[in-house]
Amino acid sequence: MQEPSPKRPQVRVPFLPVLVAAGGGLLVSFSPAAHAEEKKPFHFAHRGGSHEFEENTLGAFRGSYDAGVRGFETDVRMTNDGELVILHDDSLDRTHNGKGPVEKLTAEMAGKATSKKLGEPLLFLKDLLKYLADKPGMYVEFEMKTSNKDLYPDERIGEYVRKLHAAVTADIPAGSNYIFTSFAPRPLQALKSMDPTADIM
Repeated sequence: MQEPSPKRPQVRVPFLPVLVAAGGGLLVSFSPAAHAEEKKPFHFAHRGGSHEFEENTLGAFRGSYDAGVRGFETDVRMTNDGELVILHDDSLDRTHNGKGPVEKLTAEMAGKATSKKLGEPLLFLKDLLKYLADKPGMYVEFEMKTSNKDLYPDERIGEYVRKLHAAVTADIPAGSNYIFTSFAPRPLQALKSMDPTADIM
């Protein structure tokens, strides 16, 4: 694998991800501005390692961590009764033995969904955070998957953001950097209104 040149000019935005071909897409070269003086690429696993493992499962995060990766990107959704889960799609159908949006299910119902290949239970945010709790020096992006306004009307964004922020910031391991990300403005705006110091992207 050829790494990006360490002499490339620094960007002026806080973060700039650059995809690196590596075993089907696990690794992403990442140059945080805070670490610009190091001039070396940083790697993290998209969806916990979406090609090498079953995406967004605890097995994926464990496998990537055991392989030496110290950064993750993941996706967070909310069940009908307000529990946060790790899932990318609007529907369980592609990745899990389940049907439809997790947002339409209670946490108890969602907890019965298992991954299609290895039968891992649907991962809840609290369980991922528990796994990360004793791992210092991590970089983790929590993508807020709230673009679908049918699943996340405006009145639901506030609840989602409050719960996500409280869970993620409750116990960040030493030296770790946890970032809130989204392609949609609504959760980013709500988060910054609630916590102006929150790191977003």
